[in-house]
Amino acid sequence: MTSKTRLLFLFVMSAATMSSCETSATLPSHILIFGGNGLSGSATTTALRNYAPSAEIVIVNRGNWYWDTADIVKPFVKHIPCDRETISDCREFQDYIKNVYFDLVVDFSAYRASSVRAAAKLLKGRVGLYVYISTDSVYEVSIAKTHEGASVETDAVRSDSREEQRKLDAADPYGHHKLQCEEVLSQQVGQYGGFPYVVLRLPDVIGPRDNTIRFWTYQLWIQLQSMLDVPVYVPSQLAEKPLSLVYSEDVARAVVSVWTARKQVSNEAINLGFDEKISLSELLRRIQKELGIADDAVAYTVTESIEDTFHLFPSVTRGAVDTSKAKRLIGWQPTPIDTALHRIVHFYKAATMRFPGQRYDALHELCKTLIQDRRDRRDKFTKLEAYFEEIRANFKEEDAAINVEHPNTETESYSAEDKRTSKEL
Repeated sequence: MTSKTRLLFLFVMSAATMSSCETSATLPSHILIFGGNGLSGSATTTALRNYAPSAEIVIVNRGNWYWDTADIVKPFVKHIPCDRETISDCREFQDYIKNVYFDLVVDFSAYRASSVRAAAKLLKGRVGLYVYISTDSVYEVSIAKTHEGASVETDAVRSDSREEQRKLDAADPYGHHKLQCEEVLSQQVGQYGGFPYVVLRLPDVIGPRDNTIRFWTYQLWIQLQSMLDVPVYVPSQLAEKPLSLVYSEDVARAVVSVWTARKQVSNEAINLGFDEKISLSELLRRIQKELGIADDAVAYTVTESIEDTFHLFPSVTRGAVDTSKAKRLIGWQPTPIDTALHRIVHFYKAATMRFPGQRYDALHELCKTLIQDRRDRRDKFTKLEAYFEEIRANFKEEDAAINVEHPNTETESYSAEDKRTSKEL
């Protein structure tokens, strides 16, 4: 493509973008998703498919279809297998985008600035709105807050001291790299072919189909505590400290809301999270309640040292995030936390039957972490697997089946069969 032809292409695409943005009700016709097969990614892919059923959705990832995403995501999208770290060498992707303009790009998989920089170069002049999924870990590598309370978006400011910044970055490399990704997006806006973007900063995400199995680990620990004979540990520093979480299905709805409000949110960073900020202790107690386990049936131990205590939430040290900006700009109305916990707990209870491979991995990791003696660990793991396999053998196939669709604003996430299955566990 000659420089003159390319200039004409960019002009036409730009004019088309301005026209398509005249009304917030305009649906995207071409959507690109980096990732799209994980916890929030699969939920977002489904939400966008429901929101814009006529849109072509292209997913770029390495081709790993986790949980049941091969059934609920893969058949409804165009999949281009590429490694995100080497996207510039992915010929199939480069060939596909030559004559395509993406109204919306959602990026779940960029963990380094080089990945965002490569995407920005390849997609120059071809993007209406780029939504980058970031993290509250960016506040971990920022200067100390100058106010009380939860972190707000303007708190993500790097230190002027190189030495101090090096220490902050070394303490949280993940937060450092994600903030670098945000900085690359900010820098490209003013460049030729640059595009508007929105950053969604997520605290710890909970929901179905979580490959980190953090929530499921806690759920299994509580559910099987008497068989494991290991109390549920809670570091004293976290026992009553408010923390932020976000529901994966709410992240999906937020992406749709960002699209509809794109004129008002361009080039903004926005925190997401539940309205209610609960402590780790309270979270575990609510999981226990949702499991239907009596208050005195689970042993908890509050430990003195956070460094020496196994814990999975929170992943940050600077506390909760403020979501008032999300409410103001995109009408953020997250699912009530108890409603989300009900759906998630029932998903994983049913998942012990539906996904034996993931259950095996979760139990293996739990036993490996909690039980030091190798023989005791092996014996308990074998006992737990036999326990679930016995239950699984007693189920008819139709009874063990679960509704794998993601919830939306019109329907519940799980069927009556799903709820009945989970109650048996």
